[in-house]
Amino acid sequence: MRPLIIAFAVVVAGCGAARPSPATTSDTGDAGDGSLEEVAFLSGSWRARPEGGEGALTRERWSAPRNGVMLGVGRVDEAGSLAFFEFLRLARTDEPDCRVAYFASPMGKPAVRFCLAERGPGRVVFRNPDHDDPQEIGYAREGDGLAVWTRSQRTVDGTQQLRLRRWRMLRDR
Repeated sequence: MRPLIIAFAVVVAGCGAARPSPATTSDTGDAGDGSLEEVAFLSGSWRARPEGGEGALTRERWSAPRNGVMLGVGRVDEAGSLAFFEFLRLARTDEPDCRVAYFASPMGKPAVRFCLAERGPGRVVFRNPDHDDPQEIGYAREGDGLAVWTRSQRTVDGTQQLRLRRWRMLRDR
């Protein structure tokens, strides 16, 4: 019984330590201070299908900002089955060179961090130049839709190659 009580005390103590500090519980403030207000336009459910309506269906769903975090999930369904999935997280950080980070965990793999590199009204770009593919993830509002892109630059056989993928996403009703 004694080991169970000690284990319970350790778990409870650890849960208290995992709570955000009072300074990180608000999502208001200047966009340059790591606020998630600049990415709140992503909240909701989005879908994209190739022109013509045939082929893979891509969906992305984002929560509203809450306590410095937005949670998301992405999936691609093709030919009646799940072809790809990804757990996503946007979070404020205390790092001066990465005040807002985008974490992507594709197909259950460990998360990869991308830092907010560019921002403007209804537009955000995250980058990780050390990641192989992609190195950039971008979102921009276009009317009632959302332009999404990934970009990678790599050298293959001594030649620089650019890989750019784009989606036009609409609200998923």
